[in-house]
Amino acid sequence: MKRLLFVIFIFGCASKVVSQSANLMSGRYNAGQLQQIMTPAASWKPFPAIDDRSAWSKADKEMMEQYLRQADSLINYNWPGIPATTSLLIERTGDRDEYQLMSFKKRNVLGTMLIAEIYENKGRFIDPIINGVWSICEESWWGVPAHLPRGKAYMGLVDVTAPFVDLFAAETATFLSWVDYFLGAKLDAVSPQIRKRIYVETNRRVFEPLMTRPHGWMTKNANGRPPNNWNPWICSNWLNAALLLEKDEIKRVAMVGKVLKVLDEFLNPYPQDGGCDEGPGYWDAAAASLYDNISLLNLATNNAFRYIYEDEKVRNMGRFIYR
Repeated sequence: MKRLLFVIFIFGCASKVVSQSANLMSGRYNAGQLQQIMTPAASWKPFPAIDDRSAWSKADKEMMEQYLRQADSLINYNWPGIPATTSLLIERTGDRDEYQLMSFKKRNVLGTMLIAEIYENKGRFIDPIINGVWSICEESWWGVPAHLPRGKAYMGLVDVTAPFVDLFAAETATFLSWVDYFLGAKLDAVSPQIRKRIYVETNRRVFEPLMTRPHGWMTKNANGRPPNNWNPWICSNWLNAALLLEKDEIKRVAMVGKVLKVLDEFLNPYPQDGGCDEGPGYWDAAAASLYDNISLLNLATNNAFRYIYEDEKVRNMGRFIYR
């Protein structure tokens, strides 16, 4: 009898430990409460505006000067289109690098020029940034061919009528959202069509697919395997873009609510000891990406999600990398 009671006690304690993290992200607030605690898009200022020169004068000068030098060397960068045959290489030769090098460089150049313009604030990089935004918006897909589904339906080219979201489509949305946030007025002074296109393309390629269609990385697979690092990694960029770019508060709250539910699909089955089964090499994309999400949520809600840091599993996920 004592042994049975002991087993029941241990099982009850274990259940309590697990339940601490059950729906930890989405279980605290309903949609109405989320709307109440979230700072509206028009008021949300996660970083100082570009015209707040007092704030930006405090940025690390050595680092910012380095970005400025890099941007100067890239100011005449010719934003390339990516040929269909470059995408087809994944099927023809197995080469993923040529496409990715072209795609990643465009985004890195855009980010470098954005930081340089924020730092210098002279308008020298506005036209190159506009060219970069327009070039990226004209790409057939923001993801990479290596992430296309295998089979005859694709064969190395994306179906532009049914976009889906991989790691780099989500990251692209974040790049463009920060351009919109920091340079919105400067872009509007050139043409209101620039910011309009940023939203239209992000909504079509990222927001709508994520809100209306299932993606395999959102939940466990057919074999019951839990989601991997794609889940929090994509969610962190989805959340970032939604908070910055979506001005319809109903849609904005709905996206945040879904992000929370998708993150629970990652967090609920995560081991209590916080161990990353993909290894320490993926920790920054897995547990650290979860922390990115939590940080963004706290920035957007005046720390309404700080309670998550009190969960022992979440703490263990942070400790894993140095243990």
